Amino acid sequence: MPQASDDSDEEDDSDDSDDSAEDSGDSDVSDDDDSEGDGDSDDDSDDGSADSSVMAPVQWWDSWKGKERDAEHRDDERVANIPPPERYSRPNELWRVLESGAVRLVRSSYLISIGMQQGVTPRRQELPEHAFLPLPALRAIHADASPLLTSSSFDGLVPIIAVSACWLSADHADPDGSNLLLIAKTLETECAKYKVPALDGGHGFREVGVFWDWLSLEQPSPQTGKRTAREQARFEAALLEMDL
Repeated sequence: MPQASDDSDEEDDSDDSDDSAEDSGDSDVSDDDDSEGDGDSDDDSDDGSADSSVMAPVQWWDSWKGKERDAEHRDDERVANIPPPERYSRPNELWRVLESGAVRLVRSSYLISIGMQQGVTPRRQELPEHAFLPLPALRAIHADASPLLTSSSFDGLVPIIAVSACWLSADHADPDGSNLLLIAKTLETECAKYKVPALDGGHGFREVGVFWDWLSLEQPSPQTGKRTAREQARFEAALLEMDL
């Protein structure tokens, strides 16, 4: 009997131990559940953060398409503003600009003569009239030249040379005549090439008009640093034609 009683106590102790283990297990499960709950909370937080930082597909598409559409419009405007090829392949546009008086050409022979004498040229407004090559004379030189020079089917040349030279001071492009001397020597060599008869026996260019901004465009007064209203209007009109 006493032995049986001990067995019973051991069974009771074992049952208590099992119950305690089950309680411990329940506690672990509860902790796991809480941990999983915390994880869900973190996931929800991550999802919310992602939604706020990533652009929705529709918004992204609208933004991208808007930029593409703006770029297309700019391209359309550029295409619409491209001058026709005839502007650069026919002399008529040059004649138009020269006829307006916004741009004047100087005789190559005048620049060669003054340059070789180591002279200095004043601004356009103070040049003597005989220094310029009038439009009627220029067109006559062009019309009289061989078609091998002037025809658009061949070289399509016009008797005009453009000079680009760095200004040596703010008030005067060439105060000591050093640029003019170089220009004169170059013109003497280049113009000679176009004076010789063409291969068909036709005439070359007996004279060439020279564009040099210092002499061809209206310049400010050295005293005031300004142009008159008429001079300013001509100057601005000339700037619009500088692509020629």
